[in-house]
Amino acid sequence: WWETFKQPLRFVPGNEVMGLLDLHGEHPAALARVVDFKRYVGREGLPYLERALALIPFWPKLWTWRALILKHAAASPPEVEDSYAKALALCPRYADALLGSADWKKSYGQFAESLAAWRSILDDWKNLRREEADWDDQRRAAMECIRCAALLGRASEACELIREAKSRWGVTLFKAELVRDGELKALQETPEFLKALEGLD
Repeated sequence: WWETFKQPLRFVPGNEVMGLLDLHGEHPAALARVVDFKRYVGREGLPYLERALALIPFWPKLWTWRALILKHAAASPPEVEDSYAKALALCPRYADALLGSADWKKSYGQFAESLAAWRSILDDWKNLRREEADWDDQRRAAMECIRCAALLGRASEACELIREAKSRWGVTLFKAELVRDGELKALQETPEFLKALEGLD
């Protein structure tokens, strides 16, 4: 089923994606394609996802998608966190679940927990498990570390992260993106921030 899922699917209107179920029935790959198509539209994809999980509960991607669907459907925090936890129990270094969980913590105002999660992701970057070969969000993870530190009022730490991003994680940051970033607004007025920008393109 995994090979079936990985095969390229040409862009088709939604009703043709849904037609995969008519063609293949409750095949896990067909259900997964439908979930992939519907994962950003609230709870609409949840019944298909639950059917896919009943067939392949060991696939961390499905638990990660479940968390994403619940997040977009404004579900309760424990529901979302439980799905990420199940994905990470299956694969502790599963990149999509780690990123999603860190992002969820930040969006829910848990800035300290999110900062710790983003740092851990960056520190273990080479060992993360990915299903898509071109997946790359390392710069975003570094920016989220800086944002969380700034949102916590830890200006010195945020500026240190700006200075260390390249040497510590191999991430190139750009002066313009840091200056324009709305979540760094309070930081941008400080002399320490201006000093941290020195040497950046």
